[in-house]
Amino acid sequence: LVIKVDPQSAVSVEATLTPMLLQVWSAYVNDPLISQDALETVNTLATIPECLPQVLARALPPIASILGSPGRHPEALVVGALDLLPMLLKPSQPDQVRAAHTAVYTHVLALGQSSDDNGILQSVSEVLRMFVSKAGEAILDWGPGVTQGENLGLLVGVAGRQLSPTLEDAAALFVGGLLRTMMRTLPSHMSPLLNQLLSALVIRLHAATIPMLKTSLVLVLACAAHVSALGLVACLQSLPLPGGCTEADTLTFVMNQWTQWQPDIQGAYEIKLSTTGLAMLLATGAPCLGEVLVQGEPIVTESVGIVTRSRAKQQGPQQYTQLPLPTKIFTLLADALYESLEQQRGVKYTGANEESDGEWEDEDEDEYGDEVGLKEKGMGSMDFFERMLGAAPGFNDFSTEDLDAANDSINQTDVVEFLGRYLNAFAAQDKTSFDRCMQGLNPKHLEAVNKVLV
Repeated sequence: LVIKVDPQSAVSVEATLTPMLLQVWSAYVNDPLISQDALETVNTLATIPECLPQVLARALPPIASILGSPGRHPEALVVGALDLLPMLLKPSQPDQVRAAHTAVYTHVLALGQSSDDNGILQSVSEVLRMFVSKAGEAILDWGPGVTQGENLGLLVGVAGRQLSPTLEDAAALFVGGLLRTMMRTLPSHMSPLLNQLLSALVIRLHAATIPMLKTSLVLVLACAAHVSALGLVACLQSLPLPGGCTEADTLTFVMNQWTQWQPDIQGAYEIKLSTTGLAMLLATGAPCLGEVLVQGEPIVTESVGIVTRSRAKQQGPQQYTQLPLPTKIFTLLADALYESLEQQRGVKYTGANEESDGEWEDEDEDEYGDEVGLKEKGMGSMDFFERMLGAAPGFNDFSTEDLDAANDSINQTDVVEFLGRYLNAFAAQDKTSFDRCMQGLNPKHLEAVNKVLV
């Protein structure tokens, strides 16, 4: 707190404070309270421009030593060293990023290719993402490979390994973010590899069980739609179905996943990325999209009394209607428009489709255990403002999300203005299809769409 209030005082004590903090962190790495406090203080020092060069000079050698010989150190210390790097890189200038690259980059790549530890692989993705975000295309010239193609291959190799379903879901939680940053920062280099990456992504999406991983991979699809919506459709049509998949084809499988998980996407930037990506897909007018059927609304059955969890289990899996993909996308866009209009009015959003037919009683509340997905634990019903803020428990203050948002024009998109232009263009170009989609909207969505039509 003192450092934040009086940065100049930190300059005078940095030479004493940084080594002490690093010693405390390494000595108490298994104590999350003490070690995290030490790291946060180092991070605060690093944000002071006068302190940053000295902090880097003192922190990079021990970090490089730990990452260069991970087998000689506790896993918690290796993860902590990786977690410290984004804090140091975020405020760094290009020459300082280059110095950090020289010190640790090869070790980070090696961990990404060899480690099976979930925490290490998650942190590797975040470190590489920060390096790519801060260095830009220069990352491909800095080595360790001789050519840009070699260096890109090393990055893609780490990401591709995490897309393999042979690793646990938890290991791949942040690979989607790494891929999006690579696609945004290195577009001309990534474009030739998109089909190969999407093939691996589809397999991982089918195998994934953790909602956070599914939404992260969906956002990579949204990013690909921004690169070329028609190209994404064509690629998905050409890919074989993952083994064990029951959908008719890969395009149907992917669009079912995307439309199902769209309401669970969190963060203002991420919501804009996915919403505009869906609009771009629908705007292609590709005939094959009209042939795809996706999950619609729950089929409501007559029930008497309170619907408990046990009774719901006895009734079997929830049944859903089937909707043509354009209708489903149109409904999701209308819901995004409704949410944004409500936000502008300052009204707390509770969900345009939340019409409960009975109360849920918390009977057998803990019977699902710790491995239940976020949806079953209530994260799926997070209100719109919390989703826009990304206010999930454990939100990482040192993530690269804010850098991606700051550097991407999508973040400046006014959702109401964007969807207003899109819906008016849709109504003018294909009135028949537009009217058909409007018929499927509930009153709230219908009112929201009519507000922006001219």
